[in-house]
Amino acid sequence: MSILRRRTPLQVDLPLPAGAKRVRVLAESGNLVVEIRSEEDEVLERHEATFSKEEGRWRTILPAVAFWLALAIYLAVRLTGLAQFPVYFFSDEAIQTMLASDLIRDGFHGYTGEFLPTYFPNGGQYNLSVSVYLQVIPTLLFPRSVEVTRATAAVVTLLAALAVGLTMQKVFASRIPWLAVLILSLTPAWFLHSRTAFETALATTFFAAFLACYLWYLQDHPALLPWAVTFAALTFYAYAPMRLTIAVMSVLLVVLDWRWHWRTPRVTLISAAVAAVWLIPFIRFLMLHPAGLNQHLEILGSYWVADLPLLDKLRRAGEIYLNLLSPAYWWGEPRFDIIRHVMKDYGHFPRLLAPFTVMGFVWGVFQMFRGDTRARTVFLAWLVSPLGAVLVGEGITRVLCMVIPLTLFTALGLEQILDAINRRMDHIPVPIRGNGLLVLIYLALAAGNVSMLNDALTHGAFWARDYGLNGVQYGARQVFAEIQTRLKREPDLKVVLTPTWANGTDVLARFFLPQDPPPLEINSYLAYTETYRPFIPEKTVFVMTAQEYLELPRRYFSEVQVEQELPYPDGSPGFYFVRLRYAPNFQELLAQEQAERRKPVEESLEVDGMLLRVSHTRLDMGELRHIFDRNPSTLIRTAGINPLTLKIAFAVPQRIEQVSLRIGGTPSRVRLSLWHTQEESPRVVEQDFPEDPLPRMVTLPLENPLSVSMLQVELWNASDSADGHVHLWELEWGTLP
Repeated sequence: MSILRRRTPLQVDLPLPAGAKRVRVLAESGNLVVEIRSEEDEVLERHEATFSKEEGRWRTILPAVAFWLALAIYLAVRLTGLAQFPVYFFSDEAIQTMLASDLIRDGFHGYTGEFLPTYFPNGGQYNLSVSVYLQVIPTLLFPRSVEVTRATAAVVTLLAALAVGLTMQKVFASRIPWLAVLILSLTPAWFLHSRTAFETALATTFFAAFLACYLWYLQDHPALLPWAVTFAALTFYAYAPMRLTIAVMSVLLVVLDWRWHWRTPRVTLISAAVAAVWLIPFIRFLMLHPAGLNQHLEILGSYWVADLPLLDKLRRAGEIYLNLLSPAYWWGEPRFDIIRHVMKDYGHFPRLLAPFTVMGFVWGVFQMFRGDTRARTVFLAWLVSPLGAVLVGEGITRVLCMVIPLTLFTALGLEQILDAINRRMDHIPVPIRGNGLLVLIYLALAAGNVSMLNDALTHGAFWARDYGLNGVQYGARQVFAEIQTRLKREPDLKVVLTPTWANGTDVLARFFLPQDPPPLEINSYLAYTETYRPFIPEKTVFVMTAQEYLELPRRYFSEVQVEQELPYPDGSPGFYFVRLRYAPNFQELLAQEQAERRKPVEESLEVDGMLLRVSHTRLDMGELRHIFDRNPSTLIRTAGINPLTLKIAFAVPQRIEQVSLRIGGTPSRVRLSLWHTQEESPRVVEQDFPEDPLPRMVTLPLENPLSVSMLQVELWNASDSADGHVHLWELEWGTLP
């Protein structure tokens, strides 16, 4: 029998007897079985359609082959050319492997001493969890590489493809479950992020598995409820923005399906116990790091922790939510996303499939109002997906989980069209009837996957021409490969690498260089112009961006020699390896300029309706208003001057009982000088603060409240020299709460 032979759909018309509430369709031993059941789940009637042995075998084998081949295509498209696309390798990917490496090194204890920590710090915030543990085994088995780190995450995302496929097959009784697999694989937002080690794809994968298990549980498979709870917990821990999404989704399903849960109380109680066990690590985290969650929002600049009226916060939340539900966001040109999270000219979801997505959505809504719990659950998944972004702002990484319900809607819509075509088979040309049409669709979707992969590998490096810090942050593999080559050739070479081209260059250095700590200095060449730092020109190479090379103050150097240029993918200058030699009069020039730079700057500004006159150390980052805006994501930094000094004159004397500062994690010293309105000499309060892994708020209380006309704040980085950069995020004063 030809496997492409036309197959007429089997149609069964059965009158439903009195008391019938449910119809189950089963495949048993190659036969189709229809069971009509009562409300008590008793079988009232059973009808069986028998196929020939050969026909039954093909009906079983061919869909399975197509399904597993779709999964193979999915995996191949994920793993091919992993280091080439995305063109960058980001520090948020490298940190996963480095944290896993440190965890192994420290006997599975975190940096603060807890065994098997719930969350790991990244960029001053506790936001990594499952993704770190996922990298432990690959770290033990393989050398560090971009391919291993990304492949580990990419292979796990195969679970998402399997989940959407099985959902279509087991829950929606689809004859072509491979459709959802290939659609998911073809989704641009998913294609991009499932080829990285970002934790957002991992969380979406667990979300897909959770949805599949729960939907299958609703199809009278109670044993899957504990698995649904487990995948919900993994979703919760995998990615911080997904906490709110999965929590709201879980509460809704508990409430809406309470009758169904009550049918199997034993399974429901077991699932509740599983949920309680999964909650323990989070409770421990809150006990050990009580400010962790709020600090995370502060670092991200969330408007929820800003000093705004509640109505404004709610208005902004609604705006974000509607923006991310909008079809224009998914099929139009991305308006809110960082360039490295976008595939140019693709949109976030396949544009050619948009009509089928809309059709599946409409069908799902119609079925939901008819009482279909399957459609309602998928609709809820779509509805709650933007909640993770609502706390901070729009971004595809925070709403990536929406690709799962959109994929299911698209597959359902396309299958509705195919069913309609099959019902009118006589009007369809012979070459595309029946299985022939399915083969054409299969080949088209597979070709689309291959075409997208080829386009990404061939042209992806040119989609965005901003390769620097505010763009795609290109160069990690290339720069560190060249540094490693030079260190092998010259073991005593001193490398000074600029950090201005990427986030977390220290993490990238640890990832790419085998020595730990890495044998290089991460510093801008500017540090060598702000103070005299003796170095041997023949044994020192400075790695800087092309822009920094153009801005190099040549008056400080008698020799500037470019040894090598590393271009960007478009051929423009990217990085320079430069040899420098101080000018003979460098120290004289430096002394003159430092004297000028250390002169305080005078400013006046209004804070909470009060005029302040401030004399402060010269800054090279941020504006003075940033330390008074109650926004922990803004800051000031001194221009290579330690300490930072702020002398504030109040137009109206202030009653002060305490002064609070948000400072960095380095060991610090704070000295307060407060001039009482009736005293000539100041009251002085001084305190040292030890190192902390994260920026923190520190408070210096006064023994007695004072009416202060002038306040001077001096902040030292205790471990830095006099030319160190001092950071300050916030400065507040007032009475005790």
